[in-house]
Amino acid sequence: MTDANLHEALMWGIRNSGDSESTKDEPKMQIGPGAVAALFAHADPRFEKPISPKEQMENSMAAAKNKKLTVGHRVTALDNLEQIIDQLDQANYMMETKALSDDLIVLLQDEEPEIRACAARCCGVAVQNNIRTQERLLILKAYPPLMRLATEDTDRQVRKSAITALSSAVRNFQPGLDAAVSLAPAEFKPQEPLDAHDMESVDILINKLRDSV
Repeated sequence: MTDANLHEALMWGIRNSGDSESTKDEPKMQIGPGAVAALFAHADPRFEKPISPKEQMENSMAAAKNKKLTVGHRVTALDNLEQIIDQLDQANYMMETKALSDDLIVLLQDEEPEIRACAARCCGVAVQNNIRTQERLLILKAYPPLMRLATEDTDRQVRKSAITALSSAVRNFQPGLDAAVSLAPAEFKPQEPLDAHDMESVDILINKLRDSV
């Protein structure tokens, strides 16, 4: 439903009501199908065609990467995306759809810190307790930008979000943990081998990163 359709529906109602002095002598106004849909949807939201989660993800990502929008609007779009991919099936779909997953990795390097932080949070939510998406994140080569954000970004919130994403990405996923260790700057590298299935072992790396923020 668009504002234009709703406006047309409202004008149709005024023109054809016969109650307005300014419109009673004017010819009856015709109403288009879009305005009819808007009229019923305004009266009963259930009349509107529901948007599928896939469409919601695509719309959210399109808005998030649109630099003509305000940062606030882009952040809202990523917040919406984060809520959608909290569901396992939607996280799998996003990470396995090249257009969506590639765009998410690009947003990790956006010039706006709010966007970088939101993109990192989306990565973390998408891979939490999900070996399928953890593997995809590694294939997508997201570890280098996430480690850079976690250790080098000048924005504290970005660093925290990236560390949280890495924490979710490496737990119970040894290839991911090995990749993270290999990418970590020298001051964060653990002296001993880490076991991705031992949470205390994983935390040796993650806590070093957290303590630096």
